Amino acid sequence: MKKILSLMAILFIFSQTGFAQFTGTSDVDFTSVSNLKSAKDGDYVALTGSIQSKVGNEKYLFKDSTGMVTVEIDDKDWNGLNVNADDKVIIEGEVDKDFGAIKIDVDSVRLSK
Repeated sequence: MKKILSLMAILFIFSQTGFAQFTGTSDVDFTSVSNLKSAKDGDYVALTGSIQSKVGNEKYLFKDSTGMVTVEIDDKDWNGLNVNADDKVIIEGEVDKDFGAIKIDVDSVRLSK
């Protein structure tokens, strides 16, 4: 009986957490570069703006109407997308604060409509 109850508890937990893949920004708050100062390390954010230039290996300058921030975009996270500084994009990723510097570890990039 204990085994059955334990199995039911495990199944219940998995049914609540699910295995669905994240497919959008429904759980992500859009913010601005200027608001990143008050964000916590590890916060997940979405930003709308443009990639201005490449500044290193997988590192770029991202700009919105409030400022600029360094973003790290792994090659696989571009998903074949090619953009220039005139293209408006949405990036989603995790805030990374180290020694006073702020950057975004980007998980996805897509064109803004």
